[in-house]
Amino acid sequence: MADKQLTGRESVGLSDRPENTLDYSVDITDTERINHTFHEEQKMLEMVKAGNVEEALEYVKEGPDLGSVDLTDYYQKKNEEYLSVIIVALLCRVVMETGVAPEESFQVSDFFLKKIGSAADIESIISTRKEAIVEYARLVRTHKELGKGGIYVEQCKQYIARNIFRKIRVSDIAQYLNLNPIYMERVFKRSEGITIGTYIQRAKVARAQNLLKYSDRSLSEISDYLCFSSQSYFGQIFKKVTGMTPREYQLENKVSEN
Repeated sequence: MADKQLTGRESVGLSDRPENTLDYSVDITDTERINHTFHEEQKMLEMVKAGNVEEALEYVKEGPDLGSVDLTDYYQKKNEEYLSVIIVALLCRVVMETGVAPEESFQVSDFFLKKIGSAADIESIISTRKEAIVEYARLVRTHKELGKGGIYVEQCKQYIARNIFRKIRVSDIAQYLNLNPIYMERVFKRSEGITIGTYIQRAKVARAQNLLKYSDRSLSEISDYLCFSSQSYFGQIFKKVTGMTPREYQLENKVSEN
């Protein structure tokens, strides 16, 4: 009698073990979920590294939740907590690759880890995780803006130095550098800790100090020379910067030619 020809299923012994098919299907589903999560994680990290705040906001609003797993409330909370800690740790490390200072990145990390640890429920943990993603993207963007801003700040200072004896308006500097005035002001203040207007005043007062010390020009001449709107305004700004009036400074610091 001829041997019965075996089908593919019979040859591997699956015909009489349907539970193996179920196990295989579950394994495939788990693998797809892991691969999907990994893909989304990488997408999220690249988005943060790019400093794309708008995309990060959209991502946390409508994007996939990396921690979506059907568990009991207790285990779900623990799962979300562990996942959030891991994501914050990844974000902390990845932004340092963009040049963000380690102490700054770790400071943000500590803030969010404490917030995750004290979260009362699952929703708070997920919300904190999403907040961390956006905040780290914002941190990278700020760092990149400062990097570019450093060049703009130096160009701004050079413009002021070259035009110190003219009336200098922020709008003129912005136009010269082809920048939005509001953006330029923000970058300058973030870098120097003062506004461009304050820097201009200090630069003009520094030049006035030099003239008061080494020249015989009168206060009104110096005021006009540096394009102050009036001598009284010149005196007001000079005292604000140095703590004394132009006359007091001159009497105290005048260098004699003899």
